[in-house]
Order: sequence, then C-alpha cells, then structure tokens
Amino acid sequence: VNRIELNVRETNLAELVMAVIDSYREAMQMRRIQLHFRQTDWPTEAYVDPEMIYVAIRNLVSNAIKYTPDGGQVYLNCAYNTDLIQFSVRDTGIGISSENQASIFKRMHITGDIQLHSTSKTAYNGGGLGLGLSICSGIIEAHHGKIWVQSEGHDPQTLPGSEFFVELPIEHPEAVNQKQRKPYSASVV
Repeated sequence: VNRIELNVRETNLAELVMAVIDSYREAMQMRRIQLHFRQTDWPTEAYVDPEMIYVAIRNLVSNAIKYTPDGGQVYLNCAYNTDLIQFSVRDTGIGISSENQASIFKRMHITGDIQLHSTSKTAYNGGGLGLGLSICSGIIEAHHGKIWVQSEGHDPQTLPGSEFFVELPIEHPEAVNQKQRKPYSASVV
C-alpha cells in the first residue's frame, strides 16, 4: 500500500495558487488561454501540506490547459468556511466521457488515442502517462478530502469542458491534534 507522508502546516492557499498560475503563464500566453482567478476568493490560512497541494493543483491546471483548445478558458474557483475549502478547476475543453469519469483517478488510466499523445505538459491534447489524476487523488485523500469530476461528455467539436472539484478540511486532523496538545512542562517538586 502506498502512503503519502504529509508535512501539514499553515499555508496561504491564495499565494500557492498564484505560484501554480505563474508557472504556466508563458504556456497560456502562447496558446491564448485565458485564466480566470480571484485571489481574494482563496483562503490565506489552511492547514495542509503546501508542497503536496501545489502538486495536486498544478496537475489539475496542467490538464485543463492540455485539454482546452487554443483561445479557450480556464477557471479556478474557490469557496470556504471555517470547516471546509471547496475549489474547482474548470475548462472549456474537449470534456470527459462518462465511462472515463468513473475510472479517471485510477493509476495508469489514459483517455483518448495514445498515438495522438505527446509528452508536453501544455500542448493541446498533450496526453501523459496516466499518473497525474491518480497522484492528485492520493494527495487529496491523504488530506482527508475528496476529488471528483463533472463533464457533460467528450466532444472535440462542441467542447463541453470539464470541472474538477476538490474538497478539503480547512484544518487537517493532524494539525488539529497538534494544536490541542499541551506543551510539555516540567514541574519541580
């Protein structure tokens, strides 16, 4: 059984998402993909493993770019309260068939014709090894969260798009336990 070790700490998710966006800015400009993101919608205090959540969000954004034609749109939305964070990455791309939606988070699951795939992280229909969403799922589940997808199907002509949702507790249970532990104090008798 593979287990992801987390280093949970207070994290500014708004800044973390900005770092992901910055890493794809050039590719999005080259492909004329418009990204919609309001930094103020994202929490500045969440107890997560920032490196792992960065990897998950980066994978989701990379997929949105890959499966959206040039000139398309990608939306990063977020809502949160004192208990939960729910964010999504939505694109105006080719979408995902209902058959693939059921298995897309499994390891080595590849959609589409493998002959058409390239190794590019940002080329249109760039494909991959089928590990990205499996890794995302493992990271989100390690945080006691959920990940799912909604799409009206796969169609390169009508471009129904896809939306990946992630729900995370605002405080990972390990962080809550650490806060509740009383600091060690020695008593002198």
